[in-house]
Amino acid sequence: MKTILLLLIIAFCLRQEIFSQNIGINSTGAAPHPSAMLDVSAADKGMLVPRTSAASRIAIVNPAKGLLLYDTTSSSFWYHNGTNWVALSPGPGSPATNYWSVNGTHISNYNTGNVGIGTNSPIAKLTLQTAINTEGFRHIGGTDSIIVTEGIGGVSASIGTVTNHTFRLNAGGQGRMSISPTGDVVVGDNSVAPFSKFSVATLNNSYGISHLGEGGNILATQMGGTSAGIGTFSHTNMRIFSNGVSRMLIAEATGNIGIGTDNPTSKLQIGSLGAVNLNGNDFAIGNGSNAMSIFQSNTATSIASSTDIVFHPRLNNGHIGINVDVPANKLQIGSMGPAGFNGNDLAIGNGSQAMVVYQSDNSTLLASTTDIILKPRNNDQGRVGINTSTPRAPLDVAGISAPAPLGIQYSYMNDVTYNNGVGYVSSTTPVPNISIIASGNVYAHEFDAYSDARIKEVAGVSNASTDLETVNALQVKDYTMKDKVIYGNKSFKKVIAQEVEKIYPQVVSKHTDFIPNVYQLSGSITKTADGYLIDFTRDHHISSHAKKIQAIISDKGGMQQFDIVAIPSANEVVINAQDIKSDKVFVYGEEVDDFRTVDYEGLTTLHISATQEISRLVKKQAATITRQQKQLIVQQAQMKLLEKRVTALESKPVTQLP
Repeated sequence: MKTILLLLIIAFCLRQEIFSQNIGINSTGAAPHPSAMLDVSAADKGMLVPRTSAASRIAIVNPAKGLLLYDTTSSSFWYHNGTNWVALSPGPGSPATNYWSVNGTHISNYNTGNVGIGTNSPIAKLTLQTAINTEGFRHIGGTDSIIVTEGIGGVSASIGTVTNHTFRLNAGGQGRMSISPTGDVVVGDNSVAPFSKFSVATLNNSYGISHLGEGGNILATQMGGTSAGIGTFSHTNMRIFSNGVSRMLIAEATGNIGIGTDNPTSKLQIGSLGAVNLNGNDFAIGNGSNAMSIFQSNTATSIASSTDIVFHPRLNNGHIGINVDVPANKLQIGSMGPAGFNGNDLAIGNGSQAMVVYQSDNSTLLASTTDIILKPRNNDQGRVGINTSTPRAPLDVAGISAPAPLGIQYSYMNDVTYNNGVGYVSSTTPVPNISIIASGNVYAHEFDAYSDARIKEVAGVSNASTDLETVNALQVKDYTMKDKVIYGNKSFKKVIAQEVEKIYPQVVSKHTDFIPNVYQLSGSITKTADGYLIDFTRDHHISSHAKKIQAIISDKGGMQQFDIVAIPSANEVVINAQDIKSDKVFVYGEEVDDFRTVDYEGLTTLHISATQEISRLVKKQAATITRQQKQLIVQQAQMKLLEKRVTALESKPVTQLP
C-alpha cells in the first residue's frame, strides 16, 4: 500500500514538472512565487543541498556553471562560476569566518588575516591599491569638502584635499594642524593664519618646539614678547647634528658659533683653523691646514688668509667694485665718470678721469684719459726696464725682435741675390732686429748708435764713387700721409722705401704692419655664426689673401686687431670678434707682411761716403784749378811781355826797320 502511494506521489510530481511553469513545495498549499522555478517554504525546516568533502568537490568532472554544494571539509557553501570554485560567506560565528557580514546597520569583518581592495596580496590589515596617480579613497563631507589618498606607486603618495580647502588634523576635538591650499603649514592652532610656510602657533612666552632627550637635553623655540629664540635651557652648548655627527655648535661660554667644528675660536667659524693663528676674529673659515678670517676694528676691516685670495664673481663672469656700486670692469676702483671705460680687466677712476688695463690674446692694453707718468722710486732718479730687471738708464729697453719671418725680405745684414735688379734674401736668414718702433718723431739731444770696431768684421772701405752714383740716383719726394686723422695735410720731404729699394736695397727692410687701404666707417654690423659681418657703403679694397684687419670699435677701446674669417664681397668682410655692441666700426686697413721701412742711418752713412767722394772730387778740381790758375798767371805775364814788345816795335821809325 505504501509503495503504491509513493508511486502515485512521484507520478503526480512528474506530471506537475511536465505541465507546470514552476513548482512550490510547502505544507500550506500556497502557490509558488511567479519569479521562482522552485519555491520551497517552511516555518521550521530548511532545504538540504548535496554535501561532499573538499576532495570530492574538486574531483567533480566538468562542473556546471552555478553548481551549488556544501563542503563538509571547510563547513561552507561553494558554487562554481564556470572557471573556479568560489566559497560563499557563512557570516559571523564559529568556526571563524573570512568574509564581511552585516550586523544591523553596520558591516564588519572577522578576518584574522589581511583584507585587500584592488589587490589579492594585501600587505596590511587593510590594503587599498590603485593604478599610479589615481585616487584610492575619498571622504565627501557636506557638499564639496574632500579628503583623498592618492594611489601608492610611482615616486609619491599623498593625503589631502582635492578642492580649494585647507587640510586639518584634529586632536581632542580641536584643530591642531592645518595645511592651506597654498602650502602653508600651521602647527598648534589651525585657526591662526600662517605667516610662513611652516608656523608653530603658541601662547606668548611658551615653547613651540621641544625635544626631550636623555638627561633633559631640550631643543626649544620660544615665541612671544619682543624676541624669539631656539636653543637649550639646560645644557652649556647647543649642537646641530647630521647623520649622528655634530655639524654646528653654539658655545655657551664665548657665544661663538662653529660649523663643522666643536671648538670655534672666532665669533663665526666654519671648519678647523689648524695651526694657523687666526683666532679671535669675527669670521673664520678653515680646512684643517689653512684658513682665512675677517675682523672689523674701529678703523678698518681686516681680511687675512694663509693662502692666496682668489675672487670668482658670477663664476668668472662678474665684476668687483671698490667704492662703486655697479662696476663695469672686472676690478674697478672708483667711478669712471664720463670716460666710458667698460669691459676691461682693471679700471681706476676718480669720477671725472680714469685709466684701464686690458689683457687680450695679443697684448696688454694700458689706456687713460690723462697723461701717464711713471715715477719709479718717486725721486726722479728711478729707472724703468723693458725686458730687463736691472735697468741702466731712466728707460732701458732690452731684447730685440724680428718683425716677422717673410717669404722675401730685404736686409742690409745679409748677402743679397739680385733678380731683375731687385735684391732679396730668403726667410731662413736673419732679418733686422728691432728694439723700439716709433710712429712719430723722436726728440733727443743726441743719438748714439753702437759702432765699436770690436763688434764688427770690417771688409774694407766703401767705394765712394759708387756711393755717389747711388745718392745721385735716389729721389726725394714731397708727399702727405693717407692717415689724415693723425697727420692731417702736413707735407713731408723724404724718400719712398719702394724707390730706395730698387737702388739701395741694403737699407730697406720688411715687417708685418697695417696699411690704411680701407680707412672708412662701416655701414652696419651683423652677428653671424662665425663672428660679425661688416658692411661698407663703398669698396673696402681688402686683398683676397688678407688675414687680419685693424679697426676701432667704440665699446672695445682703442685700435684692435681682428682675424678675417671671410670676404664675401668687395664691400663686405666677416671678422672673428666677441660681443660687439656698437652699430658702427671704423676699419683702418689690412695687415701686410711686406711693410717697408728705411734705415736712415744707412742712408746717412751712404751720404757720408758720397760726400767724401764729392770732397775728393772738389779737392781734385781745386788742385786742377790752382794749377790752371798758375798757368794762367804765367800766360798772362807772357802776354804782357809780348804786348810790350809789340808796342816798342810800333814806336820805331820805319827806316830803322831791318
